[in-house]
Amino acid sequence: MKRRLISAAIVLFSILVPVFFPLCASAKANFDAYYYVPEYYSTVEEAMGRLKNITPMLMGIWDGKLRSAEADRFGMRFFWTDGKATAIPFDKLSWMRIYQRTEYNGPCPWYVLAALSVEGEESPSVRAETRGTAESLYSILATLAAAAGNPVEVRGLGFSFVDPTEKDLKGAGLKKQAGITATIVEKGSPVEKGGLREGDIILSVSGKAVESAEQYKKEVLPFTRTADTLEMEVLRKGKKQVFRVRPMPAEKPQVLLF
Repeated sequence: MKRRLISAAIVLFSILVPVFFPLCASAKANFDAYYYVPEYYSTVEEAMGRLKNITPMLMGIWDGKLRSAEADRFGMRFFWTDGKATAIPFDKLSWMRIYQRTEYNGPCPWYVLAALSVEGEESPSVRAETRGTAESLYSILATLAAAAGNPVEVRGLGFSFVDPTEKDLKGAGLKKQAGITATIVEKGSPVEKGGLREGDIILSVSGKAVESAEQYKKEVLPFTRTADTLEMEVLRKGKKQVFRVRPMPAEKPQVLLF
């Protein structure tokens, strides 16, 4: 009996890890992230009509198909055929990202992650049949969030980062804390086109030194949102490289109301 319970726990763990991949860097190996700038629909009704069109191509995390959905200024709620529901509160929605689950032959391998601003709160995901469906859902959610008065942050350069680990620093030949490590580089993003790769340590951006993740967010990131061209100095396997990045302008959402 004990052996059966242990086996069941292992099976459950193997399911949970890929399902909640976005919040766990070590579990993202089977997922690719994609850059996307949303298209904003002209009315709330148009956005909801588009959602109706893609309903057969959406699934919940636990394989339920979309039975119905509703939206108001408070958020979006998806109801699945397996009896579960997914809620995305617009006032807590910070940003979104599209992922593809690789090495997977089942239905709906694309995901739209809705990252919430509340620390420790699980960020919901919705699965999609194709990349185009995922992009449509992203645009729908971005439109509705803007209509609710909470426009989402568009992922400007298209990468995620953390402070370098001791292993990162040692591998790069650095003796003290410096820079940030690129953990996720979105396919098709400005930084990917410029040459950034996962694992690179970013040392400076257009002459502005990068000291830590916190310092980058406060002092460097705001600058990257207004510049036409950026120069990134990175360390890759101990060697310095410099490449140019051209940020992609994002469309501003129209003023809509529910």
